[in-house]
Amino acid sequence: MRSDEEVWTPLKLVDWTEKHFARNDVDQPRLEAEFLLAHVLGWERIDLYTRFEHTVEPRTLSRFRQLLKRRSQHVPRQYLTGTDEFYGLTLTVDERVLIPRNETEHLVEQTLEGVGSIYASPVGVADRVYFVGRGGVCQVIKYSDKFEVLATNTLEDGFDASPVIVGSELYLKGKQNLYCIASN
Repeated sequence: MRSDEEVWTPLKLVDWTEKHFARNDVDQPRLEAEFLLAHVLGWERIDLYTRFEHTVEPRTLSRFRQLLKRRSQHVPRQYLTGTDEFYGLTLTVDERVLIPRNETEHLVEQTLEGVGSIYASPVGVADRVYFVGRGGVCQVIKYSDKFEVLATNTLEDGFDASPVIVGSELYLKGKQNLYCIASN
């Protein structure tokens, strides 16, 4: 972006930013440009293309430049915008939150097929993720690029509370009982 006197439209900014991000090795440069600009403008991404002739105000340009600089330094977009989309939900995030990889939604979909209705949060340790369903199914998934179920157990209880891991023991608070699953 050259001067403040130049007229910048959303489409022109997206095109320029895409090239800038590509030069700085930012993954998916056009998508990242669209997300950041839409955030600064308070628009949906589609608005960048339906309102492409809109002149972006200098104050908005200044805010966009600040985000652009930080994103070029590989600060995750989600930390810059304060939100991330996951499984149809808009989550509030900051530097204290791990950002789910895109493959995580696929993992959740595959897990839901085996576990059913899930209310409790999954718990991850090392290369394993533990899911418990309201119907009593507990599933252990290997955390990797390839989906792999390591174990499935069915208990005659329902689970709304998240599993807790202490050392090598997995604790499950059911509606009727407290369970401890451990190796011998």
